[in-house]
Amino acid sequence: MKRARRLYVWVILILLLPGIGILSSCGDDTQGEASGQGQSRSMRGIQAVSKSASVAHQRRLAVVIGNSEYEKSQLKNPVNDAQAMARLLRRLDFEVELVENGGRRSMVTMLNSFGRKLRQADVGLFYYAGHGIQVKGRNYLIPVDAVLETEADVEFEALDLGRVLSKMEDARCPLNIVVLDACRDNPFSRSFRSVSKGLALVDAPRGTLLAFATAPGSVAADGEGSNGIYTKHLLANIERSDLSIEEVFKQVRIGVVNDTDGQQTPWESSSLMGSFHFQPSADSKNREMATSSVQPPPAKAVEKIAPITIKPEPEIQKEASPEPIKAAHVAKPQSPAVKKPAHSPEITKYIKMLKSSNTKDRRYAAKKIIRSHSSNKVLLDVVNQELLKGYQRNLKDRHHVDVMAWFCKTLGHSKQKRYAATLRQVEKSSNRKLKKYASKNLRLLQ
Repeated sequence: MKRARRLYVWVILILLLPGIGILSSCGDDTQGEASGQGQSRSMRGIQAVSKSASVAHQRRLAVVIGNSEYEKSQLKNPVNDAQAMARLLRRLDFEVELVENGGRRSMVTMLNSFGRKLRQADVGLFYYAGHGIQVKGRNYLIPVDAVLETEADVEFEALDLGRVLSKMEDARCPLNIVVLDACRDNPFSRSFRSVSKGLALVDAPRGTLLAFATAPGSVAADGEGSNGIYTKHLLANIERSDLSIEEVFKQVRIGVVNDTDGQQTPWESSSLMGSFHFQPSADSKNREMATSSVQPPPAKAVEKIAPITIKPEPEIQKEASPEPIKAAHVAKPQSPAVKKPAHSPEITKYIKMLKSSNTKDRRYAAKKIIRSHSSNKVLLDVVNQELLKGYQRNLKDRHHVDVMAWFCKTLGHSKQKRYAATLRQVEKSSNRKLKKYASKNLRLLQ
């Protein structure tokens, strides 16, 4: 009987075990799901913080538009403002698309392209100088080909500022900046039923700073010099490494108020959630990595930042270290470093990126080197050599085409005829954009 009871108990246990396993796995799944949701929330928080932390590898995009040649009420400075802003932003590592005297179609096309590219960027900037008006509480940027006979035409002839903000918000770029030097007098006011000065109050979407040349409902001056008053002060302060983005616009406001005797007061609406410097100094980089108005777990934030800012350092040291070791074994004082000076760790890192198979990294490294060392023949030769490697097989890669077109322009302005061979080779390309840039800049060397 005892043996029979024991056998009976074992049979019951065997039948119940699968059910226990199912319950256990369900519990594990529930925990995993909760953990996944928590991790997802944490990652979203980190993304918001890291928009300014990865200074070394930020991808910065900008669209700059300047409209002056209106049929009615031409403006003197917007094109000059846009050109100066584009040059400055390129020095600050922005990839810039410049539109001068843009019609509605070209402005919309540029905005759509900007929105797509912004999905892969860390910082996005939209700058507009020209006529801007408000109609029924909405703000519109006026193309040079706009035909505005009545208020009803504005919606179809102009570019709604709300559309710009929506494109930037949809791209989920961590940090967006919108600068509008567009608060001149409304030249179409005589044909409008309701006349409102300046632009309407706008709340910036999350992660966005929205800057106006003057306060809502007020009018900005075009300026007497080659630049508008607002843009003149923006150009003077934006490269200051000691200023965060908020401090830049504060200094701009002080300068404009002083220049206009208080008649024009620049205004911003901000919902930024971290620190950002246009021109980061060493101290500001550390502050940006350490601070944010959003506070996710500190350990997670470091995990997000570390692959970008910390990982390259050991690689730089490995490449730079052979020089001293080699010199230690040479009896004579003339070491290889005398013939070929060692590059700085930063340049060494960029040269390593140039040799990468990742064309996006190669484009980034080439631009960084040339912008800072355009007169250095040794570095120019290195960039020239590396970009020509695999040139034909990369013709369909947009990053490669972009950097080759940009490099052709650099070579043309270098005034060094020994680079004519490179331009002739690129001139034979099947890519229409490269042929155009190579031919145009080859003429500068001849």
